[in-house]
Amino acid sequence: MALGLRFLTPVRGVGAARRRSRSGSTLEGFRYVWQTPVIRTLLLVGFVVTVFGQPFQNLLPLAQDFLEIEADGVGLLFTFYGLGSLLGSTTAASLGDFQRKGLLLVGFFTLFGAGVVAFAASNWYVLSLLLMLPAGMGHSGRIVVHLAMLQTYSEPEMRGRVQALNAMMGGLMPLAILGITGLAELFGGRVALGATGGVIVAYGLWEMVFSRTLRSMR
Repeated sequence: MALGLRFLTPVRGVGAARRRSRSGSTLEGFRYVWQTPVIRTLLLVGFVVTVFGQPFQNLLPLAQDFLEIEADGVGLLFTFYGLGSLLGSTTAASLGDFQRKGLLLVGFFTLFGAGVVAFAASNWYVLSLLLMLPAGMGHSGRIVVHLAMLQTYSEPEMRGRVQALNAMMGGLMPLAILGITGLAELFGGRVALGATGGVIVAYGLWEMVFSRTLRSMR
């Protein structure tokens, strides 16, 4: 074996070729997204909801101030949010091959945004608990439908790259959290959470009224 290894010719430049192919693959993915309105719109949905909606779970302890609750009260809020998330994912999965997937997607993330806005406006803890249900349902339902639509509408050879670009959105969340916490420092947690939910609702209404791309997806 040792003698045979001496006669093996080392392959040079493979690593560089792989690096070049990876960079080219990434650029091709960006080009495909830019040239495909459906995928571009779906990734825009992911961007808006990730930046303005995903930090909600991390910033939920801000409710301690305006609801005047302790840590166990925040824990119960998370419990109800989790129950809503379970309801949302099972509902989305049970719909199967729903014919108006675009409207379903908009409905889910708009429901999430509306739940966050209503939660931020609530002064009663019991009502806030109940509002965690639609917020969680909209959040998880959006994830299920969104990922399914990305897979469905992407070309088979581009699915991996599209999913990678979608996953990159998660890297923006820490920056979003910094911005929202800064807003909370200036105006309070209620205003900060309400503003993020309001942006999502406004975007959902804009997609329903002015954008044909999502409304036409089946």
